[in-house]
This record gives sequence, structure tokens and C-alpha cells, in this order.
Amino acid sequence: MFPDFLELFGVDLFGLQFERGFWLVGLAFALWGLWGGIVQVKDGERDAGWLRVVISAAALLWVGYYAAMAWFAADSYQLLFTEELVIHTYAFCIVSGFLTGTWLTAREGIRVGLQASKILDIAFWCLISGLIGSRLVFMLVSAQDYVDACVDPGKVGLAEADCFKAFKFWEGGLVFFGAFLGAALTLAIYTKRHKIPFRKLADTAIPALALGQFFGRLGCLGAGCCWGEVCTSGWGVVFKTGEMPYKDALNRYFEHDPTVGNRLYELGQTLPLHPVQLYESMGELCIFVILILFRSHKRIHGEVFALWMVLYGFFRTVTEITRGDKIRGYLFELTIAPVNKLLRIPATHPTFFTTSQIVGLVVGLAGIGLFVWFRRQAGRELPLV
Repeated sequence: MFPDFLELFGVDLFGLQFERGFWLVGLAFALWGLWGGIVQVKDGERDAGWLRVVISAAALLWVGYYAAMAWFAADSYQLLFTEELVIHTYAFCIVSGFLTGTWLTAREGIRVGLQASKILDIAFWCLISGLIGSRLVFMLVSAQDYVDACVDPGKVGLAEADCFKAFKFWEGGLVFFGAFLGAALTLAIYTKRHKIPFRKLADTAIPALALGQFFGRLGCLGAGCCWGEVCTSGWGVVFKTGEMPYKDALNRYFEHDPTVGNRLYELGQTLPLHPVQLYESMGELCIFVILILFRSHKRIHGEVFALWMVLYGFFRTVTEITRGDKIRGYLFELTIAPVNKLLRIPATHPTFFTTSQIVGLVVGLAGIGLFVWFRRQAGRELPLV
């Protein structure tokens, strides 16, 4: 697809003029951070505020020096980027989703009486814990591959042993449910410590999570990760030489069907695959709209969050059927040929049960239980505020 976001527009990021703009943007962020720290100090959050002021002031001095050199001493200025800057589509979409989701959550939070500064603080810590949780779960479900990378590298396509491969997060490997668990745990700890109603905040934030996943799955399509199984109808997408689905297909077919493997090698692309990234992206957008519409009709805090659990849990269980990346693993394999035929995937492809399908079912069923419980509580609690 388009792993470099700028390929879509034919834009190059390189040279003096680009770096002048780059440093100006850096100055704006440093000033924003400094102002935010000053506001925190004025609001009584002295420790966190002064820490932010010191860090932002140091960044302002550092960025300001290079900005001044780029603008006023160009003859002696050395370019920071020695080659064209690449903006990875996946990273761009993740950042877009995070910023959009944070803005929406802050806006809704203010409407329901929550402090915007608290929401921004929570967003930062949920981002960190979400990334950690996402990576840890991926390492868990892919543990055997990482063991093989160290003791039997040829088995996973490596020329030499790499015992630290599990820690190379920049090579990819994130699991959404791990991110969700990490962020949810952080949210629970933060709300308890700062005496913020957990269910109220969860209802405020969960639609933004769905919107963030809409952006994130578009990033997956651009990066070529989380790809689909072979599509037996005409709407499949293909991935070219060098992309992850192509490498996976070559390894798979050369091992099990060398004739098809040789054909793929000659074509330089995969067979048509289900665009499962688009399925999930559009599905997440629909979930976002449903949650926004339902939010004004809820009877008690927590219902929006529970509804998301139901919608996403079962939706993910279904879309997983069309996934083609095997690294996530199956707890056990169950093939239902009529379902495969309906979904236009090969008859021999396992229909159930991947790790994510099991988790999705648990999340969906738990969501139903929570929703029913909250509804029963609605008549016995104080009105929403």
C-alpha cells in the first residue's frame, strides 16, 4: 500500500526551507508546554506544573537555538536531516487518532463537568500504558517465535540469532486488547487517586477510542500489517514485494505449496486478500456514531462503555475470521466451511478460535452483563449529573 504517507501527495520533506518550518513548529510546541506548566502552577498543581515548566523551558532553549541558526545563520547551519524525511502512514494515523480522540474527550469532559487538564493528563498516561500493554501481549502470544529467533533463527527466517528481537518494538507487533487493558488499568488507578468517577470518565472517553481505532486501522492498511486472508471474490487488495503480507505469503507457500510460491515470486505481489483493515476501520466508525447517538439516551454512567464492549467484542470476533496474519496464533482450530464460503475465504482456513476471538467473545459477553447490571441500577441511583 502506502507505508510512506507522503507518497499519496508526491511531497518531499528535505532541505533548508523544510527545516525552518520544522523548528518553528518545535518552538510552538515548546511554548505550548511552557504555558500549560504555568497554568498548572497557578491552579495549585505545583509539583507537576514546575516539572513541566522546566522541561518545556529547556526544550524552548534547545529548539530556539537551532531555529535561530536555520533562519539567521543559514551559511553555517548544518541540516538536521541528511536525507528525505519519511512520514510513516501508520504513525501518522495513530497520532491523528490520538490527537482527535483526546480533543473530543476533552470537549465532552468539559460539557459533563470534568477538568480538561485532567483529561489531557490521563490521555498521556493511557498512551504510554497502552503501548506497553500492547507490546507485552504481543510478546506473550508470539513467545515461541521470539524463542526461535534466539535458539533456531532459521525457523523464523533470520540469518543469525537475535535474542533481543522481542524488545525491538519499532519492527512492529502491537495487540489492541493489550493496549486496552493497559489503558483501562491506568484509568482505574488515576481516577481512584484523583477521585474522578470512573464510569463517568469511561463514558466520556470510549467513543473517542472507537474513532481512534478508525484512524489506526487505516494506518494498518497503509503499513501492510494486520492483513487479511485470501479473498475468493473480486474486492481483494494486493501487496507488493517487500511488504509484510508478501513476505508472509512467500514463506507460507514455499513451505506448503512451492508451485504457488514460485508464481507469487514471479508476480511480485500477493494473491488478492480481504481488506480486513478497511472492514475494521469502517466498523469502528459505525461504532463511534452509535455511541455518540446513544450517549444522550443513557440512564446511568457506564452504559456507553458497556455498549462499546458489546459492539466491539462481537465485531472483532467476526472480522478476525478474515484475518490472514497467523502470528497471533489459535488457541484451537475450528473450521466451518459454510461460514468460510459466506465470507469468501478458502474452505480450509480455520474459522475459530484465535486469541483475539476468545478475548473478543469474553469482552462482548462481559459487556452484556455490565449493561444489564447498569440498567437495573438506573432506577435506584441518583439522576445523571
